[in-house]
Amino acid sequence: MIETPLTTPRDVNRAAQSTYDACWWILRTYGTARLADAWMLPRLAEFSPEQMQELIAAMRRLRASGRWPNVTDDLVSRLEAMQ
Repeated sequence: MIETPLTTPRDVNRAAQSTYDACWWILRTYGTARLADAWMLPRLAEFSPEQMQELIAAMRRLRASGRWPNVTDDLVSRLEAMQ
């Protein structure tokens, strides 16, 4: 479902789906090299606890697939520490 101001409840504290998708793409592509940059940190701070858990789970799945060399145990550990 696409979230818009009309479909998202006002009291919801989470990042927009497009922000989640952009963070997911950058982290799977560049890994820890982009984790602490000035673009990424403010966006990760917008994530709800549920979104952060889903991002960590997605990174674990990518790591297990072996097709994304920049998705490492270190990246997953650093994301877990941000929770």
